[in-house]
This record gives sequence, C-alpha cells and structure tokens, in this order.
Amino acid sequence: MEKHLLFILISIFYFLFINAVQAQESTKKDSLQKATTKETTEPILPQEINAKYSRSSCFKEGLAAVSDRTAMNHKGKYGFIDTTGKEVIPLIYEYANPFIEGIAIVKHNGKNIGINRKGETVLQLDYDEVYSQPEESIIMVAKDGLRGFLNTKFEVQIPLIYDKVLQFRNDKAWVKKDGLWGCIDKQGRVLIPYQYTDLEYSYDLLHLVKKNGKYGYINDLGQEIIPLIYYYLGSFDKGMALAKKDGKYGFLNQKGETVIPFIYNKIDSFRGELAKVEKDDKYGFIGRKGKEIIAVIYESVYKVGNSLVRVQKDGQYGLIDSKGKVVVPISYEAIQSFSYGIASAKKNGKWGFINQEGKEVIPIIYDATFPFVNDLFLVKKDSKYGLVNKKGILILPIQYDEIHSGIKDNMERLYYPYHFPSKFKYDLFTLKKDNKYGICNKNGKIVVPITYEKIDCFYEDLIKLWKNNKWVLFNKNKGKLTKSYTSIERYIDKNNSRKHGQKKFIRVQNQKYGFLNREGEEVVHLEYDYAYSFREDFAAVCKSDKWGFINEQGKVAIPLQYDYAHVFSEGLAVVEKAGKYGFINTSNELVIPTIYDIAYAFQRGGARVKQNNRTFYINSKGECVKNCD
Repeated sequence: MEKHLLFILISIFYFLFINAVQAQESTKKDSLQKATTKETTEPILPQEINAKYSRSSCFKEGLAAVSDRTAMNHKGKYGFIDTTGKEVIPLIYEYANPFIEGIAIVKHNGKNIGINRKGETVLQLDYDEVYSQPEESIIMVAKDGLRGFLNTKFEVQIPLIYDKVLQFRNDKAWVKKDGLWGCIDKQGRVLIPYQYTDLEYSYDLLHLVKKNGKYGYINDLGQEIIPLIYYYLGSFDKGMALAKKDGKYGFLNQKGETVIPFIYNKIDSFRGELAKVEKDDKYGFIGRKGKEIIAVIYESVYKVGNSLVRVQKDGQYGLIDSKGKVVVPISYEAIQSFSYGIASAKKNGKWGFINQEGKEVIPIIYDATFPFVNDLFLVKKDSKYGLVNKKGILILPIQYDEIHSGIKDNMERLYYPYHFPSKFKYDLFTLKKDNKYGICNKNGKIVVPITYEKIDCFYEDLIKLWKNNKWVLFNKNKGKLTKSYTSIERYIDKNNSRKHGQKKFIRVQNQKYGFLNREGEEVVHLEYDYAYSFREDFAAVCKSDKWGFINEQGKVAIPLQYDYAHVFSEGLAVVEKAGKYGFINTSNELVIPTIYDIAYAFQRGGARVKQNNRTFYINSKGECVKNCD
C-alpha cells in the first residue's frame, strides 16, 4: 500500500514538473514572438523617411506617398510605404495623392487613375489635374482650364466652373470666377460674393484683398477689418503692415489703427528694427514705434554693417550707429562697405581704410583702394599697386603694374587690377611688372620670379609659364619649377581614369617626346621621335621610323616593329606593315590582318576601313557589319 502511494505521489510530481517546464518554454516562445513582432512592426521615424526619400506625405489610412524625385532628377517616381517603412506600392507613378476612403489617385503614363491598397487600378478619371484633401473629405479636379470638386465617391460635388480655386479649410474655399474672387462652402453655395480682383490668402485668417483699385484686409467671414481705402498695403511683419494713402506712406496694426503716421514719401520695409524713410528729398531711419532714430535730414543713408549707417550731408559722408550716435564724423568724400571690420574711405582725394570706431587703420594716402582676398586689400599709388593687410602692414611693396588674385589662362585678357580669377584665388597671386609675370603667395613671398612672358593655369596644382620660347611647369604644392620644354600638352584618358583612379600623363617635347606625371615629374625620358598620349594604359611611340607601345612605367610593352601605330581603342590598335593596316590587341597579337588600305580606330564596336577603293565597317572579329555590298 505504501509503495503504491509513493508511486502515485512520484507520478503526480513528475506530471507537474513536466507541465511547468512546458509552460516555461511556451512563455519563452511567446515572448520571443512578441519581441520579433515588435521589431518588425515598429513605426518608421520621420527622419528615416527623409533620409531615404526626397519627398513624402503624411500617413493617411496607414500609408504615405513617397518619392525619389528631386530638382536634379525629374524622372523620379512616386509610390507608398506603410508605417514600418516597407514599400507596399512600388515607386512607378509620376504623382501620387494620399489615400482617401481606400483609394489613392495617382498619375501613371500621363493618366489619372485610382488604385487600392494593393496597387490595383480600380478607377479611371478623365481630368487634367487631381488633388485630394483627405482631412476635408474632398478632391479638387481640373479639366480644360476649369476647376471644381469631387466627393469621396469621386462624384462631382461642385461643378467645374472656376478659373482658380484654393484648398478647402474649415469647410470653406476661396474660388475665382469671371475674374473675381469669392468664397464658397462644400455645396458650392456662395458665402462671400465674387467681388475682389486680387486675393492674398493667409492662414492667420486675415486676407489681403483688392477691390476697385484699393486694398484692405478681411477676415474669414468677409468682414472688413482694415477698410479697402489704401493704394498699397503690405503683409504684416511683427503686427505691422506698410500702407499708402493720399500719396503718403505709413504703418497700420492688425486692427487697422495707424501706428506710424502717413507723412513719408517713401518707406522701405523694416530690416531688423529700422526702416529707411524719405520725406521732402531727405532720408533717415525710423523705429517700429515711429520714432526717428536717425533724423530725416540726410541726402542719402545706407546700412553698411550690422549696426552702422552711412549718411551723406552737404556732399560729405560719415557713420551713425543704430541709436543715432555719430561714430565717424561726416567729413569724408566717400565711405565703402565694411569688410573684415574696415571700410575704404576717401578724404582730400586720397583713399585709405577706417574701422568701425572711425580710426584710420590704413593711412589715407593712396590713389585708390580695393578689397582683395580675405583680409588683404589692394592699394594704388602713382599708377603702381601693392598689398596691405587689415592692420595696415604692407605685405607687397607698391611697385607692380598689376596684381591679380589667383591664376587665369591668358593673363593678357585681364584688364582690371582687382579681377578675381577662380583658380588658386586664395593661395597665389599673379604679379605683373615691366610686362613680365611672376607669382607670390598670400604672405607676399615671391615663389616664381617675375621673368615670364605668359602664365596660364594648366592642371590641378600645376601652373604653366612661358619664357624664351620654352614652357615650364610650377608645382604649387612643392614650390618647384620643372625643366623647360618646347611643348607641354595635358591629356586625360577617360577610360584610364575610370579604371585606374585618375592616372594622368603630360606629354612634353624638346625635339624628342616624353611624359611627365601629374606632379610634373619626368616618368618617360624624352627619347622618342613622336608619341601619342596614353590611352587604355598604353602610348604609341616612334623611334627610328618604327612604332610600338610603352606602358605607364615607361617600359616597352610592344616592340617598335611597325611602320605606324595608333592609340588603343576598345582594346585594339591600328598598326601598319608594308603599306597595309590591321589591328593588334594589347598582347601584340594580330587579331585583324594587315590587309586594309586605310583603317580607323574602333568606336562603339565598329571600325571604318578601306579596301580596294571600297569603304565599309568591321567588328572586332574583322567581319563586315555595315556597307558590305
């Protein structure tokens, strides 16, 4: 009996233990499944959408329209993603509207159609334009220049009788009919009569309108908040709008109250807290409360800095700050705008520079001054030019006929000493003296002596200079000049560049031909009677009337055994033997025999050849493919 009871107890314990283990395993599986489900259904973040797509709409009915269309890629298409970011409808449409009651209107192959959530076409729409407004449960459509609205069943709700329509907002939409604007509801009933020739709608519920040639503001109910009595009325900025009445300008608030009286002949818009005004041919600045901060007594006023105004009185110029305080006496014949904290100023016929406190930081002793590069300034005296920095220190003496920022091709085309070529603009300056050219750096150090007759940009960090019928190259980074050559020609092999990462070679000549690399260093000695530029890793060269090919290391890759050879193109090169032409590959295998009277390089899979006075085209196997008859 005891043994039987013990057996029963052990059996019960075992059964409970097994159930507990199974329950635990089941709980783990459920937790893992929930975690996995959470991971795959977690909503996509707006920044993730913006990172992947150029355009996107808000989610409607769980889907958002997205596009890869950009200003540079007009062929981009539209499609739809779900809330996890999965593309559930592919990007194949020219345009896509949000979903509205299970259907989205899209443009496909120039036609407006309706698709369901599976991307299946369920509707054809014969309209030129369709724009959905899901939040207002209405759809704007246009056809033959007229506009109207459909309901969510895509039935005409408001006939297409309007020239222009704006979106519905709060069950109202502004529409234009027969040249006049009015407001309607969703049944097409007129809420505000058609009477305004111009409308500038605002989401602030105050709308600028024009009627009978005059402007005013109305609210959403059509009530005149600011009466239509003004010949000009601007937009509100910080609660103020510029207006014109009876030939004078002033400012109104949003209640239509005059906050700055109508006494000025002209008022510019506020820039910050100041606005330029004109009254009786005199100028000044007013603040937002109408107070004259800078008295309206000057012949001209002009902002030249964040807080400074240049004023003119009795033909003289000075500077006044934004509080009306004179900081530079009105005693100069001219004051230019500020750059790096200083401005060019003229007094007694001479030019110099002053700072914002009116101190002369560069003496007013020059015939002319010009902003140059960064904090450097060009100065002229007795028809010669030099350079000073903003502290007034002369970094280049006043002895040059011309000084140019940067290097430019054909310097004789530059006519002004302050011309700004783009190449090396901030690093190197071109100097001209006694009809010779040289180069200095931004610290005024001469890096190329002023002995050259021509100076040109050449390639990347190389500058080409001409003297005594020879060219040299100056390496900007290394500060070195190459040897002299009678000819220097740059050639970039596009095929080479794509395959080998911008390998480039420069062909040079001094009776014999050779090559320089992109640094201006000689990599192929001048030993050839003639050489073509590199193409597809090889250059055709000639020595003692025999032609072959060298590789990029300058080694002979194909022996000089041909009477003539041309560049490689599409893996094949024209060669001549005994007056006949054929083609070899880069292994010097004759793949098309030398049987032609004339042969040209391969282009787009074909080469033009001539044989027995007949011209035709062959492929890379030597088979005729065009003009074979």
